[in-house]
Amino acid sequence: MSLGNIDALLKDGAALLADVRESPRSEALLLLVYAIYGFANSDANKAYLLTHPEIEPTAEQCVRYFDFISRRQEHEPIAYIIGEKEFMGLDFLVDKRVLVPRPDTETLAEEAERIVKKEKLTSFLDVCTGSGCIAVTLANAYPGIKAFASDISADALDVARENAKRNKVDVTFFLSNMFEEITGRYDLIVSNPPYIESGSMDSLPLTVRLHEPKLALDGGVDGLDFHRALARGAKSFLNPRGYLMMEIAWDQGEKVSNLLRNEGYQVYIIKDLPGLNRVVCGSLL
Repeated sequence: MSLGNIDALLKDGAALLADVRESPRSEALLLLVYAIYGFANSDANKAYLLTHPEIEPTAEQCVRYFDFISRRQEHEPIAYIIGEKEFMGLDFLVDKRVLVPRPDTETLAEEAERIVKKEKLTSFLDVCTGSGCIAVTLANAYPGIKAFASDISADALDVARENAKRNKVDVTFFLSNMFEEITGRYDLIVSNPPYIESGSMDSLPLTVRLHEPKLALDGGVDGLDFHRALARGAKSFLNPRGYLMMEIAWDQGEKVSNLLRNEGYQVYIIKDLPGLNRVVCGSLL
């Protein structure tokens, strides 16, 4: 039994998403691929469906597809619906327990990778790890590195552990409110902390505001509560000549740079692909 062929399903899905999404047909196609193939998503799967519009999926696949469409109508992130997100070429489990990894954060991961290679760093700590995307990426890129990560959320750490297992890397995880439960010293401390101003939370896009964890977004009145904690606390856990790297909002570069300079760091800023300030880096040289 089927509820329609590929062509009809795509048209129906796109029509249902037309009022809430900018690219309804492309999103409908992505959701249909996942409804039919599960996690076996690929460009080949998409091409096959588009070139075989007469195929009639099973009733179960159709029901799954329209459930996905319904969730997307409620502004749920696609990554939560399909249960995964690509980051730096790796696949990560994501759900409502963690933020969806974003391209902005790849700027932070890329700079961390560059410094690890350039300075031959042997250990790092990822604070506010969330899904573990930064820690897992670094551990994958440098298999011999001593990898550690922490988060205040036990739920987030469960996701991060699964992602380390999924990508076959060894990361030690701490349940910790910033540095409270951290021990040892590290060559690099990296963090994508919450940095949205509390007063701006209600103006976030609906996909973020309604579905992603507020704990991982709200950075306090000026958005810098966690950057202050990192700037103050990191030196006690960094080795000599160590590095501290933090993701920021595009307009926080000067303020976060000053926080680090006041703690004795030499500071530089990395811009993202659109040319906006995205990462503040401090070194103890």
